[in-house]
Amino acid sequence: MANSDTHRELHDLFNGRDFDGLVKRFTEDFRYTDHARGIDLEGRDAFKAWLTEWTGGMSNARVTDARYLDAGDTSVALFTGRGTHDGQLGPMPASGAQLAFPLCEVLRYDADDNVTGGEMYYDQTGIAAQVAAATTARARQPGEGDAFWMLGGLYEVLLSSEDTGGTATVMQMTVPAGMGPPLHTHAGPEILQVIEGTVTSTLGDQTIEAGPGAVVYIPAGTPERFDPTTDAKVVVTYLPGGIEQFFAEAGEPASRREVPPAPTAPPDVERLTALGAKYGLQILPPPGG
Repeated sequence: MANSDTHRELHDLFNGRDFDGLVKRFTEDFRYTDHARGIDLEGRDAFKAWLTEWTGGMSNARVTDARYLDAGDTSVALFTGRGTHDGQLGPMPASGAQLAFPLCEVLRYDADDNVTGGEMYYDQTGIAAQVAAATTARARQPGEGDAFWMLGGLYEVLLSSEDTGGTATVMQMTVPAGMGPPLHTHAGPEILQVIEGTVTSTLGDQTIEAGPGAVVYIPAGTPERFDPTTDAKVVVTYLPGGIEQFFAEAGEPASRREVPPAPTAPPDVERLTALGAKYGLQILPPPGG
């Protein structure tokens, strides 16, 4: 097994919370440095205690988007740590923020492919900024957020994931009749409020007719779409935040804050499906399709 494969396996054990299985690959004289905090760890028990600090501060902490590089008796992992800040994390009390931050980990191995030591690099200030954003009141005036044209509609960011410390994204969508999104699911829940016009909201096997003032809660993983039966304006809150990145990549910057010219070709569903998968959005075939 290549050392990079061992590195990947250790991260899988972390995600599965098998800390005992993880440190079995460590030598007795294992040494590790957390450079961001200036902490030197000696031995398996110290390392398990360090991991427990992370999971105490983020109970669903996970290694994601990892790349592994093999360099002989050393392996390097570049990855994103993600989790909900729902416990004490260093000096920071729980904020509820959805944290996502890059890390670089280096591990070293002996001739028997056991881990002798390692080190971790990450931006502690960046983590603190995400926590601060979740505990700081924010106000946005109309027209301050990014705006995109896609699927024949105007999609405006009212509050971004950055504004809310990762807890939510709030979008306003101005959509012509018949130009709603395709059937899809989200990894998290969402809340749809109709501001103007009327829409038909499909939620799994349910169909709901919604007019101005109606509010619809959509649980995570529910196949759903809204179809405007008139020109409509809706506000959608996504939990957690981050979906604005999908709209930024899938759409185009709006040159003015109004509905774009009607599209002359059908949407590229294959492209939307591939982009959506990056952001927890799964586009589904139409019923019977």
